[in-house]
Amino acid sequence: MSGQAGTPDPAVLAQLPLVVNRLIALMKAETEALRANPQADLSRFVDQKSRCHYEINLALEGADHRAFAPELTAVLRALKAAVEENVRALAAARGASEDILAVLSRAHQASTTDGTYSRFV
Repeated sequence: MSGQAGTPDPAVLAQLPLVVNRLIALMKAETEALRANPQADLSRFVDQKSRCHYEINLALEGADHRAFAPELTAVLRALKAAVEENVRALAAARGASEDILAVLSRAHQASTTDGTYSRFV
């Protein structure tokens, strides 16, 4: 911070578009990974997104968001679009996982009621 309320450090704020663009690239890569394999291991994306989130919060701490330059607003809009697309891909992957879980649950219920295990009960 530069010391004045509502005025972030210009050097830190100048890094914001770079961090946001890095986050956009991560979101797009995660979305593509999910589309290629809904069961993909996303842990590397989670860690990197958390780091970007931290850096963005640091840069925005105390900032007057109404004073952002138009180019920063455009970058943040692009981030919003990437996040929305990522949320749709995550929801689809979650839905697929829930469908698999439902099939397994029904199969388990059927196997426990068809007499297969009745001699052990």
